[in-house]
Amino acid sequence: MMRSIMAGSVSLLAIGLVDGAAARDIEAELDALRALVEQQQDLIDRQSAIIEAQGTRLSSLEAQLAPTPTLIPVALSPSDQATVTVSPEGQTATVPVQAPTGTVVQAPEQGTPEGAPQPTGQPPTGQPPQPVELDVAAPANFRGVLTPPGTVIVEPSLEFEQTSTEVFFFNGVEVIETILVGDIEITDADRDTFISRVNIRTGITDRSEVELSIPYIYRDDTISSEVLTAGGGTTVDDLSGSGIGDVEVTGRYQINDGDLFWPTFIANLRFKTDTGTGPFDVDRNDAGVETELTTGSGFFAIQPSLSFLYPVDPAVFFGSASYTFNLPRDVDTTIGTTEIGRVNPGDVVGISFGVGYALNDRTSLSMSYEHSFIDSSVTETNGIDVRGESFDVGSLNFGGSLRITDYMRLNLGVRAGITEDAPDVAITARLPISFDLF
Repeated sequence: MMRSIMAGSVSLLAIGLVDGAAARDIEAELDALRALVEQQQDLIDRQSAIIEAQGTRLSSLEAQLAPTPTLIPVALSPSDQATVTVSPEGQTATVPVQAPTGTVVQAPEQGTPEGAPQPTGQPPTGQPPQPVELDVAAPANFRGVLTPPGTVIVEPSLEFEQTSTEVFFFNGVEVIETILVGDIEITDADRDTFISRVNIRTGITDRSEVELSIPYIYRDDTISSEVLTAGGGTTVDDLSGSGIGDVEVTGRYQINDGDLFWPTFIANLRFKTDTGTGPFDVDRNDAGVETELTTGSGFFAIQPSLSFLYPVDPAVFFGSASYTFNLPRDVDTTIGTTEIGRVNPGDVVGISFGVGYALNDRTSLSMSYEHSFIDSSVTETNGIDVRGESFDVGSLNFGGSLRITDYMRLNLGVRAGITEDAPDVAITARLPISFDLF
């Protein structure tokens, strides 16, 4: 047994010697790698010193050729501004747009001899780079960075809206699927609306502005009804109406500057009057049927909304969310044999979003979608509350803009109805003109 113990001890000693030799080999390899890393670091330090010396010499040569360098960007610098139109009504705003890089032109400063190397570094005194105007059609009541104080923008606009509907109505008894006993009536309605509007807005502070909108409306409806039975006939009603619409006043406040990759947020508050001719103000015949068309809603409304604008050169993403409170009122009138008491029109929830794209410093295109959900109205009729139906209005908008001068632009937009209750098509032309008062 003693020999076995001694043999085991010799075996463990041999293993320890082998492990120690392996450790020494690994340590030697690590020392070699450390020496190689130090050699590479010395080489990098020498190359860096050579590059620094060459840079110093190059800077000295540039200083001898151009003591006060100046480069004027052709496009915007990150701190420059671009004018953006962000609603079909033609509201315009100023937003920061990142400038394209790598394109510059040279301009001499005062005191620089003609033909001498041109300065680089900062724009010449009194001649800052001209801002690029980016006009983008967008949903209503949306604004970007606001009109500066001392500037007044007068914007005349003209809009044409067209809607056609065709309704088949059967009044009778269906014996079988192919035999109808009664009257079949076809009603075809063509509705044309012309809206001429003048918007006037001005900046109050660097972060706030107000706007006044005055519309004039002309409407013409042609409704034909045809009864497809023996002895039936066709009747055509042609109604029209014109006059001032509902005047609106809007205030806007810029919440943030859009720094740190955040969009620019704008808080809006719109107040709509009832200056137009409402549905309970139009002339009617003895049967209570209207003989003229309305030019207004007949109700006051308050609309708070929140808009955002996010420039990603050369595109601008925008959107908004709004809620319109249509204020109820006591009508207290009689139409035919029906007594109308208190009327509560439905409120409206609206959203919109879109993108504009600048083709160059004078023209741009945009596309957006807007959708409104109109809640049902409640009308007190002969002492009983009657609730109407809610409906949705959605439309797809396409817009384009051309900068004519530094103070005038031409904006064109086309709106196509998507939902059943939306107008079929609307075409809008706007001409915002800017005046700098001080």
